[in-house]
Amino acid sequence: MRRLVQCMLLLPLLLVGLPTTSAQTAEMQTNQVIAFNVTVSLEWQPGTNDQLQNDLTLSQCGTTGVVGNYLDDLITGLTQASNYLALYTDGQMKLGSVTIYTGGANWNNANIRVLADSSYRPKAFVGGIVTSPMEYTSPVTSRKQTFYPSAIYLGRLWDGKSGRCGPWAMSDGYRTIGHEWAHYALYLYDEYYNQDTLAPVYCTSSHKHLPDIAPGDPTIDQTDSLMAYHYRAGQLWRGDPSDGTCDVTPQMKIHGESDWHTLQRFYPGLVIPSAATATPTAEPVPWTIASVSSLPANSSANVRLRNTIVPGVKLSGHGYLVRSYTDKSPQRIIGQGTMVTDEMFPLPFLGVEDPAHDRAVIIVQDAQAGAQYVANSDSTPLVIGQSKLNDLYLQRNAWKPCLSTTPTFTTSGGISQVTQLTVRLRDCAGLTNRVQLTYCPSGGNCLPLVTKTIDASGNFVHAFTFPWGSPPAEYGYIYARSADIGERQEETIGWYQLAGGVGPATITGHAPLLERSVDLTSSKTPQIGSPSDSHMLYSVSCPYRTSVASLPPDVGGMIDTPLNVQPVIARENTSTPWNTAQSHPALSVRWSYNQDLLNRLRITEDRLVLMRLDQGAWQVVTPRQRSLPLDWLAIEGQSFGGSGATFALGYLKD
Repeated sequence: MRRLVQCMLLLPLLLVGLPTTSAQTAEMQTNQVIAFNVTVSLEWQPGTNDQLQNDLTLSQCGTTGVVGNYLDDLITGLTQASNYLALYTDGQMKLGSVTIYTGGANWNNANIRVLADSSYRPKAFVGGIVTSPMEYTSPVTSRKQTFYPSAIYLGRLWDGKSGRCGPWAMSDGYRTIGHEWAHYALYLYDEYYNQDTLAPVYCTSSHKHLPDIAPGDPTIDQTDSLMAYHYRAGQLWRGDPSDGTCDVTPQMKIHGESDWHTLQRFYPGLVIPSAATATPTAEPVPWTIASVSSLPANSSANVRLRNTIVPGVKLSGHGYLVRSYTDKSPQRIIGQGTMVTDEMFPLPFLGVEDPAHDRAVIIVQDAQAGAQYVANSDSTPLVIGQSKLNDLYLQRNAWKPCLSTTPTFTTSGGISQVTQLTVRLRDCAGLTNRVQLTYCPSGGNCLPLVTKTIDASGNFVHAFTFPWGSPPAEYGYIYARSADIGERQEETIGWYQLAGGVGPATITGHAPLLERSVDLTSSKTPQIGSPSDSHMLYSVSCPYRTSVASLPPDVGGMIDTPLNVQPVIARENTSTPWNTAQSHPALSVRWSYNQDLLNRLRITEDRLVLMRLDQGAWQVVTPRQRSLPLDWLAIEGQSFGGSGATFALGYLKD
């Protein structure tokens, strides 16, 4: 029987208590040089015959600087990143031995975790190098942060615009690894915006606008700071610049001192140089490929997305490689990034090992039509092919699956951990009474499917539980499929990102994931008591409720998929959604976008607006600040509640 349900999701947040631990950083010191031994894990299994240059050529990307296959290029990029680290630490730090695992092996212990996603921005948890949670109070500002063991997260590539193009061996790639390493292992915060106003500023003593410094300019290695603009700068901030641009940045608000003085607190043996010195000698990095199995010859398939449902309309969606069991249930999911309909060039799907059981799935949310489309390589008798171009065609789902993922926390003494992910699905078309759900961590296998029936509130709900010490993946996937809509089993997939704490600089608690897609901060310090912690989760969201959510009249459309953003306060065995108490100030939102996607959609940055879903309609929130060089915009303080808030990037009509 057809069921009509109101598509509103209530997301409760729970908390219980467990003890805390201490931590130490891990490094090897030899001849006064600190050498970090690094473990890298790739989410997918690359092939020995996969030629990165061929993939980039097919994707209409530049191939300058490409070195061999993917692993060759990554090793070269890590070597260059080590030399960059030596450059900006005056020869006092470098990478030691590098061990690379493939196929997700050793994922949870890796310092650097590489996703196959072509639209993922490089990110790093501040102080993630610690081996157990470490509470730290700045002796200068008295700001308290808790550094949690974590990692640097990279997409497949990076060229400063997206992860679709850009070899790691090129400057934009390896300098980005060096910048993220400074967050992760050197405990440094960013210096490219004003913490209070969110205005773009760059910590510099050269009196130059860093993005305008051309490659080859001698200022490139003499300008503070690579935490401000690593694409051009090549050293750390060592003092107080006369123009004061460093003083307002997150680094100053948290640590209250220069980069070098912060490094000395965590690595007391370092010597602060009085000025930039000669470039250290470039050295190779010893590396090992530690695959759990032999590498396949080929592991990629070229996929294009076709739209015959709404001809002439450019739609974008997220692609996934799904490795399936014989009953079509997922064994592993590997996100591939954002795709656009009817592009001439394909996107290489990475990690194809068994064409008989690996399939491409592309999920497209059409906000204006209030519909979900799926393109699936398994919708025809043909399997995904590695020697041909795979054209996949959109099909309209009969159901309207609306997924949400809610974290539950365990805490004690200010140290907290996600111990449960509660998944809620609502079929906004009211067509199904049973669904099957599973959780799939990045780098690992999915849990077995669980079958859920509709509850009294119209939701399908399941809580995936994780014991203390074994938290869920910080980046992962949720899979759902209908179990009773005729013969055709319809499915949907979404991703989520755990992003550490709210901030930085405004709350005692979890050190944040930096360069994340959505950043929440406030110019006011919340009065929430102590000990406390904060967390944030954002995930893909559906763009509809019971009916189509109308766009503002001056908005031409939506870019990519909406995101649901959930900030949470965790304190003394309770978990409180942000802004449910008077002591929680509104949070400004800084939203990073994919410049490569804008280029492909032919949308200029000056037309971008950020929208919030409010009472069944999208409302434009006036941008507060923009950074064209670093691809983000910010809006004024927003309120949040138990279900968080849903935002989407839109563009104004011509």
